[in-house]
Amino acid sequence: MESPAHSSSIRERRTARRYAIRIELEYLANQGGQGASGRGRTIDISRTGILFSSTSELPTNAAIELSVFWPAHRPGVDIRFCATGHTVRSDCSLTAVKIEKYEFSTKCISDDRRR
Repeated sequence: MESPAHSSSIRERRTARRYAIRIELEYLANQGGQGASGRGRTIDISRTGILFSSTSELPTNAAIELSVFWPAHRPGVDIRFCATGHTVRSDCSLTAVKIEKYEFSTKCISDDRRR
């Protein structure tokens, strides 16, 4: 059974190929001065977006920073996929994010703010 996030009408609107990658992430969201942070797990990733699950429903159109714990790494160095963008949809535990900027790094911008 397909979840609402994977319905055919949504799939038809996608312009970038999505890859089913399920890995841990941390997020920092902000909308109108209201901040939220937490952990989740990716459902799928493309060059333009990420769908992830978490225990919180995030507001639509919130600015968001994501730090994805990338499975490939150099010995002794953790690699992260760091992305900024905004939430385009959130339904119970699933949040869809449009990526505006991303990079692979050993440290994401939001790491210092989470401490």
